[in-house]
Amino acid sequence: MSEIARENAELARRLWDAASQGDPRPMLAFDPKIIWKTYGHGPNAGECHGIDQVLQYLARTNEAVDDMRSELIDIQSSERGATILYRYIVTRGPKRLDTRFALCLTIEGGVVVRADAVPFEDEANDAFWRVD
Repeated sequence: MSEIARENAELARRLWDAASQGDPRPMLAFDPKIIWKTYGHGPNAGECHGIDQVLQYLARTNEAVDDMRSELIDIQSSERGATILYRYIVTRGPKRLDTRFALCLTIEGGVVVRADAVPFEDEANDAFWRVD
């Protein structure tokens, strides 16, 4: 593994650990012009441009659920970035989603310039977020 790939893995691990503890400081590793894309067809799918939109998106997501929990599965890295594989368990009213996501981070110079959140089960994810 190259030194850059190792640094990218370490950055992804720090981001995960801090986010898991509710620490907002990891956002300092995000480029102010970051692009965050959540894949799918539900109301949570789409792109955010810039750190302010990303923070608003994450806050809205957190406020829209009764309980949210994530469990780290693995972190893979390369010289271009890192991918965080995780289990995502969330409830909202009678609805429950237990699925896996890949958060693909594009990292340039130690800064996250793009994040792509990709659900493994599109239909289940879309159904959970759909407003009935």
